[in-house]
Amino acid sequence: MLVASLATLNKVPGFDDIDVAMCAIGTINACLIGAVRSESSDLKSGMNKAEWQKVWWPYLERIIATGRFPMLAKVARDARHPFPNIVFDKGLETVLDGLASQLQH
Repeated sequence: MLVASLATLNKVPGFDDIDVAMCAIGTINACLIGAVRSESSDLKSGMNKAEWQKVWWPYLERIIATGRFPMLAKVARDARHPFPNIVFDKGLETVLDGLASQLQH
């Protein structure tokens, strides 16, 4: 797969340096693998989002009430918790924007 990806980038401006091309492919692969792992671990629990929240919310509520985990409280209170496909799309867009900015230098 690496060779096919490198062949795809072979004639793309900015990717003439093999190290730049390999870094870009490695970064995108890491993003993809991370997304797949995250979703597969969600599936392994066998619970949907509502079931997971019902089981874990009492525990999280007690943890938050201690005041020792303000960032967890912020996540529970303020985070939007979008669907995985939205998180993936935004993350990949961020990675691609970062790679594009590096190519412009």
